[in-house]
Amino acid sequence: MTSLLEADENTSENLKLVKQKEYRYNKLLEKNNLKGYIDVEGYNEGI
Repeated sequence: MTSLLEADENTSENLKLVKQKEYRYNKLLEKNNLKGYIDVEGYNEGI
């Protein structure tokens, strides 16, 4: 059995990793959304 303190440390480490992944994913989404938005704008102007 791991002690509560160890378990708590593991949890906070995992949370940090999750936060980093979320941050990277959100950055990717932002980039893709900006491109998509520009494409949509160009498409609308073409109509």
